[in-house]
Amino acid sequence: MKTTTLLFVLFICSWQIVAAFDNLDTVWLKKYTRDIVKMKYSPDDKYLLTTNLVQGDVIAMPSGEPLLYFGGVSAMEWSKDGKWFVAWVVTGTGNKLVRYETGTWRAIDTIYLPTGDDVNHAMSLASDNRTLAISWSGKAKKTIQFYDLIERKLVKETVVKFEAMNSIYTPDTRYIISHGTDWQVRFFDIAEDSVVYTYQFGSGSGLLAMSEDGKTIAFSTHKKDIAIEVMDVATRQIKGQINENPILLTGIALTTGGSLLAAAFGELSSTYISVYKTSDMSVIAQATNSSFHSAEFSHSGQYLLCSVSNYLFLFNLQPVSVKEGIDDKTLESYPNPVRDILTVETEFEYPCIATVKIISSNGAEVQAQTLPIDHAGSNVCRIMVKELPSGSYTAIISSSHLRRTIRFIKL
Repeated sequence: MKTTTLLFVLFICSWQIVAAFDNLDTVWLKKYTRDIVKMKYSPDDKYLLTTNLVQGDVIAMPSGEPLLYFGGVSAMEWSKDGKWFVAWVVTGTGNKLVRYETGTWRAIDTIYLPTGDDVNHAMSLASDNRTLAISWSGKAKKTIQFYDLIERKLVKETVVKFEAMNSIYTPDTRYIISHGTDWQVRFFDIAEDSVVYTYQFGSGSGLLAMSEDGKTIAFSTHKKDIAIEVMDVATRQIKGQINENPILLTGIALTTGGSLLAAAFGELSSTYISVYKTSDMSVIAQATNSSFHSAEFSHSGQYLLCSVSNYLFLFNLQPVSVKEGIDDKTLESYPNPVRDILTVETEFEYPCIATVKIISSNGAEVQAQTLPIDHAGSNVCRIMVKELPSGSYTAIISSSHLRRTIRFIKL
């Protein structure tokens, strides 16, 4: 497939970000009030939690519309069914865990945490949908605490010798895999209450991602000219690596099944994000020349989100099949998501008959319309898309003398 190059020019403060997209299909680029350091999709991909480690937001997806602001939020986790999320909230009087109901966004309950000089680095929710593990580090001690969010109580506390920058529960709840400030990746056995495996070639950035089936992890490394290593969790064997400068790595993400890996690399002179197949670590898509910071796949695998300061890029990973007659050289992207009607300005000659085909992201024709153009002023084509499910589509509008191919997002 030939590639499409889109150019966005952003001026942020006194310096310039230029985003030139090689073969990642760009859905939209949006600016937000706060920087985005971490982000997490809801299980149904309808919402996105973001935080700059001090403040948090809820964003509707795939529209990108901001819904709600939360002050003092340093970390957030979705429940496994998406009915609520838990936020680590830091206030002037102390720390607390607050559960919020999805949709109403009201606080369900609160757990007040111990006070002191300890700070949070990481937290992870177990597959039982109630046990939350949080990591504390301070002058006195370093601990992993396990809270029952339903009973609202501390279940267990274990003193450890490491600080976890990122921690993830394995789905079988046997391990918490963490990446520490001492550049080591650890498997902490919950039943044995101890570290049972240590991999010594992590990195100070502490980046860590796990596939939802728990079979694959990817993490940053400090090995020479190796930025990321991919490990099989069961065998603890390295099954792939990304040969790039590790100093430039800013973010990593894995798809639900672990088949794709996204890696963001950033400095002002050379920045890009690449998508790799973990089976052979080959690059299948890339966007260059923007200072990408973090990345997150949707659970469906259709979208890839990337943050740049207080901007978000949404990429579509399932381009429409070329067998449907779509020419990437003339492909346009509709600027905003659509609910009911796709409005396109055209230059029809009249009288004529215009045809409209709607193609889904998997290349199937899902809708066809015929539009009689029989009077002057018919330079606006209104296409009804209200009945289409949410997702990414392409509209092919054609007549005897005109053809437009437009990619759009249906809400």
